[in-house]
Order: sequence, then structure tokens, then C-alpha cells
Amino acid sequence: MRHFLTAAFLVCLIISIGPAQSKMAWGVGLELAAPMGTFGDVANMGFGGTGRFEYQLQNNLALTATVGYLAWGGKEVTIQTSTGIFGSTVKSTIDYSSIPIKAGIKYYFSGGFYGMGEAGIHMFSTDVKTVSTVTSASGTKVTEEPGTGSSTEFTIAPAVGYELKAGNMIVDLSARYEIISDLSFLGFRAGLKFAL
Repeated sequence: MRHFLTAAFLVCLIISIGPAQSKMAWGVGLELAAPMGTFGDVANMGFGGTGRFEYQLQNNLALTATVGYLAWGGKEVTIQTSTGIFGSTVKSTIDYSSIPIKAGIKYYFSGGFYGMGEAGIHMFSTDVKTVSTVTSASGTKVTEEPGTGSSTEFTIAPAVGYELKAGNMIVDLSARYEIISDLSFLGFRAGLKFAL
């Protein structure tokens, strides 16, 4: 959470010292994150939110900075071994969370459609819960082992989207593919954008 607050502070600082306010916009969005590949084998659908700052370079070109928080619940993975009436069962679940910090470029096509590319990092945290059950001649023994972990992963995220003006704000809908080693996911964002 400390990293998220630091990143949010930096984006706000950029907004406050930036030139030509009419060229800037700030938005917030709700996120869905569908894990892909091996990540999809161990994690459920993710949810979260992001904030995005934009600086307009030209009429159809803008720079972006995005920060946020995403979380995925883990799927239970079970491994069983047995010898006759004896054996063991290991059940483990890993919950994931991430703080994305990305910069990118956004190109506007006609009719409100745009393409965007971002690059940056995801600061991942994991909470692991493992329950082992061993049945032997002396009885059954159940052991719980909690654990945590963290890693910082590089990401590249191509995206497409659509913006619709609604009074003083803009509705921003987009889809992207976050390419992150073994933690890639398909992201969907529904947001509101306001000119500064």
C-alpha cells in the first residue's frame, strides 16, 4: 500500500507542476483482470482500480501515466498420494495482488476510438496457504503453513479503447493484454476522465 501511495503522490505532483492545464486530464477506472495461461490455472478473476493522468501532445496523441491496485483470489490446488489406506493430501491456495505503475502513449483515431501502448512494472504480493493432511498407521496429522512473497515484474500492455463525451467528463472504455512473464492477464477498464 505504501508503494501505491507514493506512486499516486508522484502522479499528483506531475499534475500540479505541469504546463498548460488545458492539455491535461485525470481519470479513474474500475478494472477486471482475467488471468491467462498458467496464471489462469491458479488464480480467479481479478478486480481493482486505477488512476490515469494524460498529457496531450497533439490533437490525436497523448502521453499517459497509470497507477492502481489489483487483486486475484487463488484457486485451490490439490495433490494426493496414497499407498493402500495411507497417504497424504496437500491443498494450497495463492492469493495475488499487484500495484501497477506504467507510462505509455495513446493515439486517437476518428470516432472516439484509440490505441494505446504502456510499459512499466507490477509490484506483486502473494499470500500462500498450504494445508497438508497425512494419514499413517499412527493416525492423521493436519498441518497449516501460511507464507508470503513479493516480486517486481516488467510489463508491456497494448490496448484498444473508446471514449464518449458526457458533459464535462468522458467515459473511457478499454481492453488490454498485460504481458508479464508467467502472470499475464487480459484487462478490462471502465473509467471516467476529466480535463484539468
